[in-house]
Amino acid sequence: MAMFAGILDRIRTKKKQLALNSSDAYYSLLKEVASGEETDVDEAAIVIDAAGKSEDDFERDVRTMEQRIALAEQLKARHEIEQALPKLQATLDAANKAYAEACQRLQPAISNAYAVLQNTENQRMALVYVDAKLSETCLNKSLLEKESELLAQRMAIMQKRGPLHEDLERAKAYLSTCRGGLEGELSKTKILPLHPEAKKISQQEHHWRTELRHQESLVEQLTVAVAELDAELVPITRELERIVKEKLVP
Repeated sequence: MAMFAGILDRIRTKKKQLALNSSDAYYSLLKEVASGEETDVDEAAIVIDAAGKSEDDFERDVRTMEQRIALAEQLKARHEIEQALPKLQATLDAANKAYAEACQRLQPAISNAYAVLQNTENQRMALVYVDAKLSETCLNKSLLEKESELLAQRMAIMQKRGPLHEDLERAKAYLSTCRGGLEGELSKTKILPLHPEAKKISQQEHHWRTELRHQESLVEQLTVAVAELDAELVPITRELERIVKEKLVP
């Protein structure tokens, strides 16, 4: 009886070893397949049977192993990132320290430059009235008479230009209306050639064409008239600007 008990113990031990061996072999097989390595199909079938796994079990375990391999790669990448973080943090800390030291070193110069700028601006503001005062106290009679004459000429031209410019803007607006009206009548003629009111449409088309020609001519004339007056203003404006500068000289 003692001998039989010893045999049973050895059998149990052997079965445990076989189970462990088959489990290790199955685990190795999973890693091979999940990693895309070439695998002997016959040996794989033996290993799967020895491990007591079904085909569905094997398929599920292979997918799990594939996920684990991918996760392991991600874990490796995270460890590499974590190892790099202290160096990156040290670089940032050094840059911040250098920035703070530079600010502290340059702050006096910045404050001084700001104070000088503000003082200079205050001085300028205190003298802002000088231009007007020099202009008001100009004693050059011929210069003042010339300025007065030019201002009168400019005023006369502007009085002519104002109504013409208003007429030009109204003419441009009506010209746009004429173009829109003509386009509308032309579209009716194309779409409804047999329309009961085709004759009326034709009359409207003629009306808009006539108005369009008249308005184009009017806009052209007014544009030329305004441009001529603007051309007259150019030398007057230039001369007035020269006089304004000359009045600032004692």
